[in-house]
Amino acid sequence: VRNGAVAFSSAQTGNYEIFVMNADGSVDGQLTRNPASDRDPTWSPDGNTLAFVSNRDENWEIYAIAANGTGLTRLTRNDTLEGSPRYSPDGQRIAFWSFRDGGADIFVMDAYGTGEVNLTNSPGWDFNPTWSPDGASIAFQSERDGNSEVYVVDVSTGEQTRLTDNQ
Repeated sequence: VRNGAVAFSSAQTGNYEIFVMNADGSVDGQLTRNPASDRDPTWSPDGNTLAFVSNRDENWEIYAIAANGTGLTRLTRNDTLEGSPRYSPDGQRIAFWSFRDGGADIFVMDAYGTGEVNLTNSPGWDFNPTWSPDGASIAFQSERDGNSEVYVVDVSTGEQTRLTDNQ
């Protein structure tokens, strides 16, 4: 919820689109119109932009669009799947997962789609990044040891710490 509005994806149109709804339940409107699918929207901290994943170019990539539905921008360009875009608390960066280096890894890029850095570089699958409130680290789910575990990575050093031990 940002600025009294909720963003969500729904198949109300047979494919998934991004919609915005006022927090009181009244519908604000459909934000995207795509013959493929748009999913997993996330608000920028200032509430002016939404990042989301889409297969509109026949591959799951990350896009950004202004909250009023204008200015669609493709942020990533790869031949593999990408997902779960999440803005940093200051809105300057986006964390996401990508299969571009083999397994699923946690990446960070600036909010305009440049400066991509692989933070985890793990042989397993790392998913679902979540920023710490201060933006210094990212918690994520990993299946690198065969179990679903929670790790945290320091954004500036890349140091990773395992937080759970589900044997």
